[in-house]
Amino acid sequence: MLTADVLSAALPTVRPTDIARFATPLRLAAFLAQIARESGQLRALVENLNYSAEALLRVFPRHFDTAGAAAYARQPGLCQSHGQWRRG
Repeated sequence: MLTADVLSAALPTVRPTDIARFATPLRLAAFLAQIARESGQLRALVENLNYSAEALLRVFPRHFDTAGAAAYARQPGLCQSHGQWRRG
């Protein structure tokens, strides 16, 4: 069962007060559903960063302009080093 204690153990850098604030049954269900959706039912353990230029512009419009998207397109290693994925 997904509980606040389980989340605290899995997310040690998140403050317990932040976990307690959103650890209602409905929010936990939504959180788990979102994780399942984004990870292919927990089959994907790493994010596929092999974006086309068009996808970079569509998904991250505040982080890429046309030239930047062209430079990062189909280069997962570069995408990983981009600030979008380093947000804290």
